[in-house]
Amino acid sequence: MLALAFGLLGGTTIAHAEIIDRIAAVVDGAVITTSDVERLIRADLVRRLENESDADYRRRVLGTAINFILQRRDAERFGLRDVLDEDVDLRVERLARADGSKERMFERLAAVGIDEAELRRIIEQRIQVETYIEERFAPLIFVSLDEIERYYQGAWSQERRDRGEPVPPLADVREQLRESLRAERLGQEVGRWTEQLRNRANVDIYAFQ
Repeated sequence: MLALAFGLLGGTTIAHAEIIDRIAAVVDGAVITTSDVERLIRADLVRRLENESDADYRRRVLGTAINFILQRRDAERFGLRDVLDEDVDLRVERLARADGSKERMFERLAAVGIDEAELRRIIEQRIQVETYIEERFAPLIFVSLDEIERYYQGAWSQERRDRGEPVPPLADVREQLRESLRAERLGQEVGRWTEQLRNRANVDIYAFQ
């Protein structure tokens, strides 16, 4: 589910944090608890990487939670877009396919206290952040025809040969390669932006280090 999961974080302030729960991190006064992290993990809302250790997995989940809080706050400064119900429906259907059915998905999520209304709220929040990212950074990204051709002649074609797959003509895959390069650069821009947000924020981490 990528980072959409972090819409379920309540952003509790220190003054209202539950004493019985351990604080994992504080982001400009908003608390992320260890139970928040464990809830995300048990719900499988952040997919585990192959051969990733328990410690590395928890650190990554916590780091992504911190980043989402900062990204959403920055997006809120400029105003969040309304999200169409149909767009949320499409995400729900896509997520359900990974579980085989909606029934299985909601059964799994219910085990950690997430019902359909909560899931839709989580998805809506994530789409709002994604829309902000697209509107802010996409106009800055340009992929030239020369760059597409170099990518085609180099790494992309070689990877297909290594897998024993045929290499189609450039004309047949040009737009696919353009989108791949664009997505890579968008990810780089988002990474730099998120790093800047973290550098400006007061982030204290107390767990999973």
